[in-house]
Amino acid sequence: MSMLTVLRLRSNLFIGNIPMQLANLTKLQVLDLGDNNLSGLIPDYLDNMAAMTLPNLDLENNSTLSSLLNSFGVLYYVSISVSTKDLEREYSTTLALLTSIDLSRNNLTGEIPQSITTLLGLRNLNLSYNHLNGTIPTKIDSMQLLQSLDLRRNELSGLIPQSLANLNFLETLNLSYNNLSGGIPTGDQLQTIFNPYEYIGNAYLCGSSLNKSCNAGETSHNDIVKNNDNDLDEILLCLIMVIGFGFGFWVFFGVLVFKRNWRYYFLQMVDNMFDRIYVFVILYFARLRRDA
Repeated sequence: MSMLTVLRLRSNLFIGNIPMQLANLTKLQVLDLGDNNLSGLIPDYLDNMAAMTLPNLDLENNSTLSSLLNSFGVLYYVSISVSTKDLEREYSTTLALLTSIDLSRNNLTGEIPQSITTLLGLRNLNLSYNHLNGTIPTKIDSMQLLQSLDLRRNELSGLIPQSLANLNFLETLNLSYNNLSGGIPTGDQLQTIFNPYEYIGNAYLCGSSLNKSCNAGETSHNDIVKNNDNDLDEILLCLIMVIGFGFGFWVFFGVLVFKRNWRYYFLQMVDNMFDRIYVFVILYFARLRRDA
């Protein structure tokens, strides 16, 4: 299967890790393992998929090159569905122009491997609905042909790299429901495709495009940290009070044990207090019966 170019095993019940044997599929251009129960890390050997590491040739505008490749039987026209933004899109194009990785809706953990940025020919990357953490790779702009990037519903943190603004062919982007913070990168392409819902669910994101001042965002974050410190102070105060009460109680109890006169006086005081309460309750209910 070393010549396999499309592997689409979407919406099955596969479990376990993504197999290392995929590294042997150097001709692979479409990998779709979405909507399964796969777990573990995203493998670091994705850069072995040589067909995705080279920028795709512009076959649409180069009829001479297209005819040459077709004569050697290496140019194929395909129609395939690729999932982007929860939509199944049908692509009818030359296989050389279609490169996609979809690992969405699994239980993958760990960080996004830096090696993924060496896939210079990749056009669609969907890692949504997993449990990925860490940061978005800073060299994401190496993937100059990237058209769709979906990282929503993970546990990514840190800043959105400014290099994301250098992806001139990016058409769809979704970073919602992570733990990202800081300002949203600015750039002509990002402004063109901007949609606030694609950033929702990141409490500490800020910027003019979100109508939220980054200074205000930092203040808000500091306030939360300060509130956490106040909560810790309150816990410590309660702990000290409990310890103090316990210590005082045992000191008082110890005095009563060893001081007979104090013990008699204390018990007599308690007895008198209960007598007064008893008399008060009897008189109160007698008054109620009389008034009725």
